Amino acid sequence: MKTPNPDCRLLPWDSAFFAKRIARITADVVGQGQMDEILAWCRSQKVDCLYYLCPTDDPGAIRMAEDRGFRLVDIRVELSALLPGSQPTRQRTPAEHLVRPSTAEDMETLTALAGQAFRNTRFSNDPEFGPEAAPRLYQRWIKQDCESQTATVLVSIADDRISGFISLEGASGDTPSIGLIAVKDGMRGRGVGRALVEASKDHCQRHGHSELRVVTQVSNTAAVRLYEETGFRLSSVRLWYHKWFSLRPADAESEARYEPTGAVLVK
Repeated sequence: MKTPNPDCRLLPWDSAFFAKRIARITADVVGQGQMDEILAWCRSQKVDCLYYLCPTDDPGAIRMAEDRGFRLVDIRVELSALLPGSQPTRQRTPAEHLVRPSTAEDMETLTALAGQAFRNTRFSNDPEFGPEAAPRLYQRWIKQDCESQTATVLVSIADDRISGFISLEGASGDTPSIGLIAVKDGMRGRGVGRALVEASKDHCQRHGHSELRVVTQVSNTAAVRLYEETGFRLSSVRLWYHKWFSLRPADAESEARYEPTGAVLVK
C-alpha cells in the first residue's frame, strides 16, 4: 500500500497549508472496487481528508461517494469565453472604473480584501477546516498570485482607492483562467466586477489568447450572472466532496512544521 496509487495523489500545498494530510482523487471515473482501493491507500498513507470531484451525470457515483462517508461541500461550475481576434473589440471600460496592474504597494489592501470576500467556498463550507482557514487561504492565494511570474493581478480604482481585484493565472500557457475576483463591500452593484472581467478579457486578447476560463460556485449566483453577461458560457458542473478519515484538529506544533510552497491549490 505504500506504492503510489494511480487514481489518487497527495497534495503538498493543501497539506502544508492546513497542517493535515490532504489527497485528491485524480481519476475522472471511479468504480466501486477502484474507490475501495483508493480509500485503503489513503488509510495506509494516514490521509486526513480526501477530495473527490464527482460528475453530476452519474447517480451511481454520487450514491457511492455518500455511502462511503463523503460529504458534499460545493457545486463547482466552470465557464469559458471565446476571445476572437488579438485586439479588444468591446466598448471600453467607463472612466470611473479605472483598471490597472497591481503593485507591491497594493498588497496590504488586497490581502485584507481577500480575507473578507470569500465567504461561501468549499473550504468555508467544511467545518472541519475551522472558521479561520478559508480567509487565510485566500489571503495566501492572492499574495502568491501577486508574486508569481505566471499570474497577473489587476485592480480597479474608484475615488483613488482600490475597489476590487481580479487575478489571471496561466497567462503564459495555452488557456488562462480567472483565479480570484473580489469587490469591496459598498462597491457591489456599481459595475466594478464587470470592469474587472472585461479588463481581464482585454489583457488576454492582447497576449494572443483565444479563450478565458473561470471556476466558481453554483451558489454564487451574482458571479455566475456576471460571467454570463460578459460572454462566458457554462462548460461543466461537478460536485466537490470531502471525506475525513480523522477529525482531530491540528495542534500548534504541527502547524509550525508546515510552510506552503509556491504550488497552486486545487480549485
